[in-house]
Amino acid sequence: MLRTGACLWASVGAVGCAITPQPVFGSAMAAGQVAPGAAWGTSLGPSRARVVAANGTVHEIRGNGDSIHGDPPLHPGLVVPLCAVVRAAVSPRLDLGSHVGWYGAGVGTRVRLTDPAAPHAAYITADGQVGYALPHDDRSSRLGVPYVGRLLQETAVSLGRHWQLLGALGLSAGYRRHGVLARFMEPASIDNVLGAENTFAVLRPELRLEGGLGGYFTARRFGVQAMVVPYLVLAHGRPTAECLHCTEAARFEAFRQSWGVTVLLNPFALLGPID
Repeated sequence: MLRTGACLWASVGAVGCAITPQPVFGSAMAAGQVAPGAAWGTSLGPSRARVVAANGTVHEIRGNGDSIHGDPPLHPGLVVPLCAVVRAAVSPRLDLGSHVGWYGAGVGTRVRLTDPAAPHAAYITADGQVGYALPHDDRSSRLGVPYVGRLLQETAVSLGRHWQLLGALGLSAGYRRHGVLARFMEPASIDNVLGAENTFAVLRPELRLEGGLGGYFTARRFGVQAMVVPYLVLAHGRPTAECLHCTEAARFEAFRQSWGVTVLLNPFALLGPID
């Protein structure tokens, strides 16, 4: 159900800036059903960074680390889908899925643990995401490519014919992308509103405890999922950083972020057999 920084799990630089987990799964599906759709979302991860300017001045920068630009979670990408998602129940106990978005692509699989005929479902889910596709201007020239792997236990509880309560809990690990805006630097141009000017791209290895809570509604051939996806950083390695399109020299010294939360909306069509 979940994914990172992942559409229901990626980031949008040209049209937005949230670095969100990206989705493949969520609601329970019947064998033979296929659900193509799109995902919208935004993320908030309070962060703190220490940067030393060329003149020796130390700047303590607070912001949203789950953003390409270190900005608040409201952004133009809320209007544009973060990614395209498709999932399919290839057998009564096996689902497959994939997604592709502005900053990532991934695949996943999940195995149903409960009786396929039961109204409630429990799953073990594994998925992975790597890379980012667009935009080139917000990439770094010397940092590695972000990637993440995830193992979750998912649950879908039926609340009637049209509603399900969705939940997930598990671990993820990988190299995560964060953003820090160096506000003390003068902008090169007032026209550069959406680009990552004077922004530090931060890459850090992380182990996270991830969860998810939300709901699903279906009306025959249409469905929609809404999720709140929090995480807690259990352990992390040393961060590396590169200043993108910076107008002056600066040294990145430290980065702190211990938690975050994402809100996701995933409408989709439902193809195949319907009870």
